[in-house]
Amino acid sequence: GRSLLLKKMKLKFLDKKGILGEGVLWFWRFSLFILVFLVIGFIVFSFSLDVRPVESIILAERASNCFSDSGVILISEFNEENLDRCYNLGESGMKLNLAYGETSKEIYSEQGSYLEPLCGIKGEAMPYCSKFRKNILVKFEETVVPASLEITTMLLNE
Repeated sequence: GRSLLLKKMKLKFLDKKGILGEGVLWFWRFSLFILVFLVIGFIVFSFSLDVRPVESIILAERASNCFSDSGVILISEFNEENLDRCYNLGESGMKLNLAYGETSKEIYSEQGSYLEPLCGIKGEAMPYCSKFRKNILVKFEETVVPASLEITTMLLNE
């Protein structure tokens, strides 16, 4: 009887030892998971991604919509007020040059004229400048004529 009781106690003790071993194993698994999570987080947050090139493409694509009536730019609407109303550029800027026939008209956003001379200068605090050209139609005195719209974006790292 006594040896049977000792065997049962030994089995219970061995079972508990297995539970303890499994707990330690889970601790190491959890620690490894946390370590991997922290390393991935460090990599993601330490890597800075400059999205200004993509942002400038999006701004340039939308530029003619600020002054158009079904895809045709209205000369009477092509002004700084409508440009600033259409875009909320903050400290960044934009310049649009509309050329039609022998005439050209140039407009700047609120900060555009200040930032344009800084284009081409490299540095963290300097604007990222891009130029785009679109062929469009312009309505001028009830006549629709072909035109070229040159868009310069000047985006600061905000």
